[in-house]
Amino acid sequence: LHDRRDRLLSKLYMKKLESLLTQEGHQITRCSLCGRLFALKGVDRLVCPSAKIFIDFRGKVLAEHVPSAGFDINKHILGLRAKKLSWREVYWKVWGLIETMHCVVCDQSFQCSELGHCSYCPSPPSFSVGQNRGVYACCGAQAIRFDSSAGGRQRRGCCARDHAVSDGDAETLSCVAKRRQLVCLPFGGA
Repeated sequence: LHDRRDRLLSKLYMKKLESLLTQEGHQITRCSLCGRLFALKGVDRLVCPSAKIFIDFRGKVLAEHVPSAGFDINKHILGLRAKKLSWREVYWKVWGLIETMHCVVCDQSFQCSELGHCSYCPSPPSFSVGQNRGVYACCGAQAIRFDSSAGGRQRRGCCARDHAVSDGDAETLSCVAKRRQLVCLPFGGA
């Protein structure tokens, strides 16, 4: 489809975005603890780095995002449009916040917009003899030899690679790969 004056495509993506946001669970909000945007449908799978950690009755460690009461997605979208993003770009940014996948390396669910955020430290930590706490030589971050809390799973490394997803997420991964520049956010580091 060739739309030189962008009359048709913009309207199509605007309607597509409207349809996406009206689907059940696709409402986007901001976490009142960490400030990140997330869809309500993925709140139980995503980990909030600022949330209080608790253990459910099955023994699973949880740290969920807490929706902010005053967030308005319409204002956020208008802010993206004010940055001169097209409706196509806005649609894929929002889609990346809504869709989630699961990484088989770090064993965490993540938003498609964070495909390149599987964080790690390239050098192993060094520990003093008999000590549980050590240091990563690459970035100076604290390392814990054995951590039974969710903190070990939430630790951010100084480097990032793409998450490795299971075959069940292959179709979503293919969609993200085709539109990586539109969907993905840059890695922020430790």
